[in-house]
This record gives sequence, C-alpha cells and structure tokens, in this order.
Amino acid sequence: MSTIECQVAVLGGGPAGAATAITLNRHAPHLDVVLVAGDRDKQPRMGETLPPQAREFLSQLGLWSAFRREGHHPCHGFQAAWGTAELVDQPFVFAARGTGWHLDRARFDDFLANAANTCGTRLLHGSRTIGPVDGETGDWLLPLIGHPEVTRLRAEFVVDACGRTAWFARRQGAGLRVEDRLLGWYTHFRTELTETYTTVEAVPNGWWYSSVMPGGGMVVALMTDRDSFRSWRPSDWWDALAQTRHTRTRLTRAGPLGPPRRRPAFSQRLDPVTGPGWLATGDAAMAVDPLSSQGICRALSSGIFAGYAVADHLAGKPLAMRRYRYLIKETFHHYLATRAKYYRMERRWPGERFWQRRHDCSSVESRPIGWESLISS
Repeated sequence: MSTIECQVAVLGGGPAGAATAITLNRHAPHLDVVLVAGDRDKQPRMGETLPPQAREFLSQLGLWSAFRREGHHPCHGFQAAWGTAELVDQPFVFAARGTGWHLDRARFDDFLANAANTCGTRLLHGSRTIGPVDGETGDWLLPLIGHPEVTRLRAEFVVDACGRTAWFARRQGAGLRVEDRLLGWYTHFRTELTETYTTVEAVPNGWWYSSVMPGGGMVVALMTDRDSFRSWRPSDWWDALAQTRHTRTRLTRAGPLGPPRRRPAFSQRLDPVTGPGWLATGDAAMAVDPLSSQGICRALSSGIFAGYAVADHLAGKPLAMRRYRYLIKETFHHYLATRAKYYRMERRWPGERFWQRRHDCSSVESRPIGWESLISS
C-alpha cells in the first residue's frame, strides 16, 4: 500500500481547489501541497459564463496573460426579460473590465490544475478520495482510488474543495444551511446560432437560461423549485419550453441532443466552514444561485482567501481561521441581500409560489439539512 505524505491536501480539482493550491505555493512556497483532481465530468454542463470581473482574480493568481492565450469564446453580455416581457440588453462593452467568456469548462479546469502543478503543487490527476477518513487532526489519512500507484494520502491539513457535497467537512460534523429549493432542468441543443449573448427569461414558475456553448450548440435550462418537479411528466419540460417567448425563438432551428437532466442550484452555506485541521472553500463553503453568474468568480476568490488562511494558520497565526469564517459568512449575507434585490425586480406574477418565496425571503428559513434530501425527487 503506497502512501503519499504532505502538509496540505486539497480535495477537488475545480477552480476553488486549484486557486487554493496556487495561492499556497505563492504565499508559502515551503509548504508541501497535493491537489487531488478527480476525473472530469464527461457530461456537458449547464453552461459556464465567466464574467469580466474574473480578470482581477486570474491576475492575483498570476494567470491572466496565460488565460487570454487559451482562446475561450467571448461573451459580450446578456439579455433579460426580467420585470418586463421584452428583452433588455446588458452588454459587457459598457463595463470597465470588458467582455466575459463562454468557457470550455473542462479545459479551464485543466488549465488551472496544470498551473498549480507548475507552481509546485503535486497533482494527482484522475484520483479521488473516499471515506471513511482515518487518523486524526494534524494526521489525516485519506484512502485514494483511481491512481495507479498511490492508495492513501497522509496530510497535516485538509482543504475541502469537493463542491456542493462538501463530503469531507460533513464527515467532520459540519452541516449545510440551505436558503431555497432551486433546481435546474437542462439539456443541450444542436444549433448554428453564433451570437455571444446569454439570455434569461422569467416565467410564472421560475426562469429560463440559454447560452451558446464552446464548440457549438446551446444549453437551455429551466430554473424552478424542487417541489415543482414532483408531479412532472417527462413531456412537461418541453411543454413549458413551448410556452416561452424568447427562449423558444432562439431554438427555432435547433434540435435537442438528449432528455433534460437535473442539477442542484440552491443557495447554501456550510456551517462551520473550518474545523480542527480542515477548511472548506468554493461551493463546499458556499454555493450561489446561477442567476448571479458569479459561481466561478466566487470559487476563485474563496480559493485565494483559503490559501492565505491555511498558510497563516500553519505559520501559527491564531486569527487566520476566525478571519476566514467571518469572510465567508459576510460574503454569503451580502450575496443573499443582492439576490433578494434582483428577484424583487420581477413583479408580474405575485400570486405564483416561486415568486412569493423570493419576494418574502423569510418564507424559506435558513436551516441545517441533509444534502441528499435536497436533490431527491
């Protein structure tokens, strides 16, 4: 049984995990860091748009120039039928930071993980950790699968960047505080549409999202509450799409590539986000509504802050974890206020349950809940 030893094990090879590892390498190059980056999801995603403000986080990581050379497709803004039946353009050209990008997400994640490896992180590609976790604080022993030579990872400190499941943190007793019931049903279409705008269209039971994808095609998603799905038949998604105005028009000459799939999209925060010998970052620490288009930016920023917090903690600075907990808590509260502001801009269907819940935020109590129960039908 082969065991790798390190000071910091980062579990999860997405933007948050890679940003944590890169920051650790730059801020505390003496630390031995291992990034466990599992196999990439082979399924196409709901669509990933990186907004212009991502430039500042990529610059902090020293990756802005390299990212530009990657050649991701530009996104020049979005169109929204929100609070009105007509589409309103919100072009990025008027933003100080310029355009955004339609990401090839698998390529973007590989770019970040390889950048971490170049900085000095040991990269375990195609591997993932599994429970149960052995050892104790300061001497974690994590079983690994998927690696041809390594079966265990021993670490002094663990960073949970495993996404919404936050499996490591939850095994240490952390809980999820969930703010809503939002899920997305999405599928991909074959289309020759070449426009670079993302479209959002509000409807009585939620809102539709559509965006072109790198390499061609378009992703289309209906975002609505989990309990709205329970009585649905497979044909109901298509019937709901037919009742849209702008989303349906974008698909005039498009053909579906498969049935709709479901993904969680609820706003959630881990509580607590740190513990003895561990810390959570990215979606494991807090996950946001796709309406914000800020998921990847928040993952990068929280990974950067996590890297500084871990380095300071291991250097013996007693306030490092406390400051990180405060940062995540305040960031989440600010996000909730901003989310409420934008949902309250849509007032056309005050009697519909979806909009009632978002106009009266107190109707959904922030509460600890099991992750599995949220995605079960």
